[in-house]
Amino acid sequence: MVAAAVEITLEINPGSITPQTVAAFRSLGVNRASFGVQTFDDSELARLGRSHNADDARCTFRYLRECRLR
Repeated sequence: MVAAAVEITLEINPGSITPQTVAAFRSLGVNRASFGVQTFDDSELARLGRSHNADDARCTFRYLRECRLR
């Protein structure tokens, strides 16, 4: 059993997660998420070779907030 005060972090690639997967990870004890967004400029994201776009990053943030991951 893991102590309640333990922080369990999940690193997420924006655009590769759904509300269902966030909820599943939350139910497994994940209580913190980390995801990097270099920019919200789609052309820059493409230039950087990122697999997500700005809307994917916004959706990822919304999913995490809705599931109360910090």
